[in-house]
Amino acid sequence: MTTVDERVQMTIQHLGYDFSRFTLEDFVTYLKQWRQDNRAIFIRGYAFEDEEVDGVWVRADTADYIFYDLRSHPVHQNHIRLHELGHIVLRHRGQPLHDILPPRLLATLGQTFPADAFGGLFRAFESRQKLEELEAEVFAHHVQRYVIQANRLDQLTKHSSSIELLERFTRSLGYHD
Repeated sequence: MTTVDERVQMTIQHLGYDFSRFTLEDFVTYLKQWRQDNRAIFIRGYAFEDEEVDGVWVRADTADYIFYDLRSHPVHQNHIRLHELGHIVLRHRGQPLHDILPPRLLATLGQTFPADAFGGLFRAFESRQKLEELEAEVFAHHVQRYVIQANRLDQLTKHSSSIELLERFTRSLGYHD
């Protein structure tokens, strides 16, 4: 039996992605090709007003949609995007949207997606008790480490003026391990 960490590591290695060329856009393009299922991946910022939501992944019929909180710091936005991409790469089924989204947010997104769509929800500092959320979080941390090892950290922090000011936050995301 493999641990969560081992499963995620094996999945990332199976991707065969060259992290020395990492940009988020390149990684997403690569993942679209790697999946070989013709499903698009759309990533959009969204202002999660008065919600304790940082990101949402929605698996619709023909595409995957990732929404990240526009109010978060750009470094955290990249972490959220990687977390949500982890759900896709790890082939998570997700949960029915009406089970995981607050009613007001569901009503807003429901204009775009059918009621029976599935997805995942990312909340900051939430305990990672559910296996899919834990795996997606481990995925984000491992991808960040690969990016750092490939000397591409600037691709995760390029919007930041000073990493020193963000050290506590980036340390919590695994950038300094």
